[in-house]
Amino acid sequence: MRKRPPSAAAAPGPLPVIPRTRDDVCPIASLLPHPDNDNVGDLDAIEESIRSKGQYKSIIVQASTRHICAGNHTWQAMQRLGAETISVDFVDVDDDVALEILLADNATARHATTTA
Repeated sequence: MRKRPPSAAAAPGPLPVIPRTRDDVCPIASLLPHPDNDNVGDLDAIEESIRSKGQYKSIIVQASTRHICAGNHTWQAMQRLGAETISVDFVDVDDDVALEILLADNATARHATTTA
């Protein structure tokens, strides 16, 4: 199937970037799972990845609430593995944007598992 050429009207301008207020390694117990996260991750597979490669990607946490926006299952796997600290990128966003990040991350994760 041929792709349609992009129209001039659809050409994007600069893409928004959510600045990280800081990246840190912080106590795992100081973070909270996002209350609206209903995604179910494969904790066994995530644990195995962390055991073999380490935590190579920070989780994303809303600075004001300490709710995890992306990486809830990495956080759970690290807890199960007995980790005391975890790599975090804190973002200074309101609750609506935090939820949008969570939902986008969950949709991406679900798409990855259905197309793998």
